[in-house]
Amino acid sequence: MTLPCTHGFTSGKTVQLPDRSGSTFDLALRFPADETLREERTDGDRVVIGYIYLDISDTHPVLPDHWRFGFTPATSTQSKLFLRSPSIRETFAQLALSTGASLCLLGNGLGAPEIIVTALGQRVSTSVPGPCLLWRPRGHNAEAFEELSARLAGRTPATPRWIIGPEHPEFADDIDSLADYARVLSPLWAAC
Repeated sequence: MTLPCTHGFTSGKTVQLPDRSGSTFDLALRFPADETLREERTDGDRVVIGYIYLDISDTHPVLPDHWRFGFTPATSTQSKLFLRSPSIRETFAQLALSTGASLCLLGNGLGAPEIIVTALGQRVSTSVPGPCLLWRPRGHNAEAFEELSARLAGRTPATPRWIIGPEHPEFADDIDSLADYARVLSPLWAAC
């Protein structure tokens, strides 16, 4: 795989995957400009955001037989921007769908529930800021993925435990937490 990036802040290296000594790449990604990104910076029709760290691993906690590609913004400001920008979420949704990724989650890196962007070839929560479904397995990844798979097949459990939607008692608090972190009005996140 060749990526336009650096590894360990050095370019021109060939890295074998998985490289146990570190498989994090330092990226600058270009996203289509939207209103949120234009507020941050403008570079014509596309906005460059960097550093974004790409961690590649063959130890995936949710799907053990899959590779994990984790894109992490370098700063909390970038993390908030990832949550607010429709363009960024759409870019990652398109990437996940075009590569056949089984699951694409968007989180804030602070242990809060993650937004399920795509799963099993379907768009789940691609509008920003909402409506959305949240991934909150609390260490029960296999059970959460089974619950998500059932929900996407139209079999929503009567009492969902790990996939949090508007019917879940913790949904409002989790949405308020995400909205507060990203500074987006809570009613917009919760609109379903």
